[in-house]
Amino acid sequence: SNISSTTERLNKSNAFYTSGFENDHITYDKANNRFVAVFTTGSSSVGQLYVVVGQNVTNAGIAWGTAVVVETNTTSSTWVYYDSYRERVVLLWTETAGGYARVGAVQASSAFNDSITFANTKTLIDGTAVAYSQVAAFDESTNKALVVFNNTSGGSNYTSNVSQATVDGSDAITFTTKAQWTTADIVQPDLVKAVHNNEHYFALIYRDNTSGQYDRPKIQNFRFNGNNVEVCGGTYIETGTNSGVMPNIAFNPDLEEFCATYIRAASGGCVVVQRLTATGTGTGITLQKQGSIEVLNNDSDSGNAYVAYHAAGKKYVIVYYSTSGGSTVQGGAYYIGKFGSNNQFVAEQTQVSNGVVINPSQNVTMNDEGRNTIVYDPDHKEVVTLLDNGTLSNGQTISINVTSTTLESNNFIGIATSTVADGEVLELTTQGGISTALANLKVGKQYYVQHNGSLGVGETSLEPVVEAGIAISETELIVKG
Repeated sequence: SNISSTTERLNKSNAFYTSGFENDHITYDKANNRFVAVFTTGSSSVGQLYVVVGQNVTNAGIAWGTAVVVETNTTSSTWVYYDSYRERVVLLWTETAGGYARVGAVQASSAFNDSITFANTKTLIDGTAVAYSQVAAFDESTNKALVVFNNTSGGSNYTSNVSQATVDGSDAITFTTKAQWTTADIVQPDLVKAVHNNEHYFALIYRDNTSGQYDRPKIQNFRFNGNNVEVCGGTYIETGTNSGVMPNIAFNPDLEEFCATYIRAASGGCVVVQRLTATGTGTGITLQKQGSIEVLNNDSDSGNAYVAYHAAGKKYVIVYYSTSGGSTVQGGAYYIGKFGSNNQFVAEQTQVSNGVVINPSQNVTMNDEGRNTIVYDPDHKEVVTLLDNGTLSNGQTISINVTSTTLESNNFIGIATSTVADGEVLELTTQGGISTALANLKVGKQYYVQHNGSLGVGETSLEPVVEAGIAISETELIVKG
């Protein structure tokens, strides 16, 4: 059978905003096949909340409409998620007077200038304090979203709270009574919805900035039980102080595993990757580390790292940037890969040790709040992320396309004796036979089927590992039987 190559394509960088911006986040509207990005302005109009709609154009990147103001007050701590039940996007943000939410409906057009219409009212997330550092994830099994947020209660009295968010047919949003789950200082959170043995739950990753726990990356799990949010198990990924900042997480539903990334502060800024899987049931659901923590790059000035799961390619995409703008990662860089049998992340790229450079001519930076500003587009099968060109004056977007391989350990049946056209009969040397259709083999070497269909003396960099056979001459290979 044919083997499709494992390849990737970096689409052009398109601007979604051409002035200073901060606090950016992005989601994907599946009903309209549109991206929705939210951000606050920087130097030109300090603190206003903007939203912009974009459309993925094949091989041309994202065509963005005109960014519009949603809130004129000074804003921060933005987040946006997609409610697939109501087919609406929900914006969360912080003002001086409180943390708010608003529901919007995308108005798609074919002219690449899509708009979004919002409900007239904005709703307080927490009526008793200012909510900030909000993150949210939608649960299709209950048609509700989990919202996790901090609030101010004076001085250093930190609390983090959870609530359920529900959008009704009139585009009004309601929040259940908040429930405090910790007094820890929660910084740079990221939240994903997950499933374990048909149980639906959430995984929150954050930087624990509590006194005595500075910069420790931690996972906390939650689940819905009716109108209540139940706190499940929690675990530190690292326990040393100054061990991790800017944590982010992605869920792989095919294997029910997670890829967590963060910047190891104690190592000067390297990108760290960790595989995690769930154990237990009910409130006992807890994530466990699998394998050892892996330092992905050798750039000691990495500033942030985003991670997303590419469902079609069945791989993770990790994008990061360097605070130094050094020559190795100037313009940002990315990795594509997955975890091998030893739980270590195996990247496909070999171009440079620090990943594949996005734009060598420019220094690229990312959201400094640690937001996982990256999203998967299932329609175009691309991962899209928001970047800045390094001068806080131009919001860029890039899209990374990944194709998968059909190679499996059980579908290798032999080696073709010659090249034939489509529709013609193909003769094979099957397992146990001697293929004589090859050249320049190294006698005595074990050959493996690579993910692009060729043969190589080294194992393919990603699973599955498929042995082709052993060379007995420069032109003969005993096909593995």
